[in-house]
Amino acid sequence: MSEADKNEDPFQDPIERRNLRFKYRQLITDTEQKRDEYVQPDSDGLHQVLGEGNALFKKVRRTREAALDAQFLVLVSNLGFEQAQHLQTGIVTFEPRTFAEKLITFMGGRCVEDETDEEGNPQDVRLESLDWKKIGKIAANSFRRTAAVEFMHGPLSMDAPVRKEKKPREKKTGEKPGAAAKVTPQQLVKVDNNNEEATTKEVQRVFEALMRVTDPGDDKDPKVVSFFEFVTNPDSFSQTVENIFHLSFLINKGNAAIELDEDGLPDVYPAEPFSEKEEYGDVDTSRKQVVMPFTMEDWRNIVSAFKIKKPMIPTRRTTHVDATQEEDMEED
Repeated sequence: MSEADKNEDPFQDPIERRNLRFKYRQLITDTEQKRDEYVQPDSDGLHQVLGEGNALFKKVRRTREAALDAQFLVLVSNLGFEQAQHLQTGIVTFEPRTFAEKLITFMGGRCVEDETDEEGNPQDVRLESLDWKKIGKIAANSFRRTAAVEFMHGPLSMDAPVRKEKKPREKKTGEKPGAAAKVTPQQLVKVDNNNEEATTKEVQRVFEALMRVTDPGDDKDPKVVSFFEFVTNPDSFSQTVENIFHLSFLINKGNAAIELDEDGLPDVYPAEPFSEKEEYGDVDTSRKQVVMPFTMEDWRNIVSAFKIKKPMIPTRRTTHVDATQEEDMEED
């Protein structure tokens, strides 16, 4: 049988139990009201109330009174923890004001005797000057040499620059360890205006050449010209590609048109821009772009098949080596 079972008395007098509960509640209430007083480091109030609680606990025989005793112990434990936090473990504490007063007194800035003012309050008698040599002689005993001045960061001390730590790159899902980082090219933000102006001039030059070779003269019907004969430059493969590129701008804007002749070969002629809705109604006439393969072998075959000797679009001056020049260099 445990100690608790021995102390238990199911036949304890109800009046005694009621008085015991009343005293426990009164003790808990008084302790809570004096909380601020009991948590002070120099207070022994917790020891007193704890002694009263031990005296009451000797009469506890039933669970209801034991619950009140447990509630009282929890309260005393919390107050004891707060009192421990207010304790100062340091034996000697540094008070700046007290130190300054003693330092002034040591250097002769204040007499030991105190005087009183008109109201009877004590007043210190201060001297006009302080004897700094006196404190200097005592301080000199604590130094073996004069502290050197470091000029690496200037005559005054400066905080060292804080080095930022690089955060490790987060690995994406499915990325193999040790794989090289993917380099993303920077997007072009601004296009050089000179390139745009040069393209516009070349498109205008191709349009003028088209108007010249298809000029009907006195005839009413406009002339058409073979697409390949118009864009092909027999002296330069690169300029032939550029002529096709510049002509595509005219066709896209509606200033030129392409139709197939009876043999199924493309012809080109100048046209006037039109409103697609007025011309074709509700028919879908959206423009589309295609990629047309064009090799140097195709260029040679066109020059030979159409027997092109002179370009309809004048050859532009260029600094790079043309295809014909490359062939001549290879033959040499």
